[in-house]
Amino acid sequence: MKLIILNGAPGVGKSTVAEKLHAELPLSFLIVIDAWWKQISNWRESRKESQRLVYKIASVSIDAYLEEGKDVIVDKAILNDIKTLDELVGVGEKHGAEVYELVLMASKEVVLERATQRGFNKQGLLTPEEAEKLWELSQDLKETRPNAVVIDTTFLSPEEVYEKVRGVVL
Repeated sequence: MKLIILNGAPGVGKSTVAEKLHAELPLSFLIVIDAWWKQISNWRESRKESQRLVYKIASVSIDAYLEEGKDVIVDKAILNDIKTLDELVGVGEKHGAEVYELVLMASKEVVLERATQRGFNKQGLLTPEEAEKLWELSQDLKETRPNAVVIDTTFLSPEEVYEKVRGVVL
């Protein structure tokens, strides 16, 4: 049983890797934090509170799923909430899961270009300013998450990123 936490700025490959792992791990549970966040009414007006609530929902869901002995994959940039990351890791350890915390990184230029290529949606979470802020926060993870596996995706194709992650977690 595994708990795989994929962290990093936008455009580094988290969602692509998460979806491929999810397809490869039978009965695994994929938690896409952003999708859940948008299910909370008025989340934009109450960003901190809604973020706290969605992380709490994720923690409870991880706990329940690991209790069943199944794998969980978390796809989200949890860059500024070390306490939440510690709590999620703690839930995995409580159940004796193999916990993998991965930080996918890319150069600032690449992150901003990939975010721009995706486009910015008024209803979405990502703005150009937010992409830059998230990139800056991701740089701190190398220091604050010493047990995380850091993978630089700057010059890697999506398939190469997946193979590197796969080599760590499977």
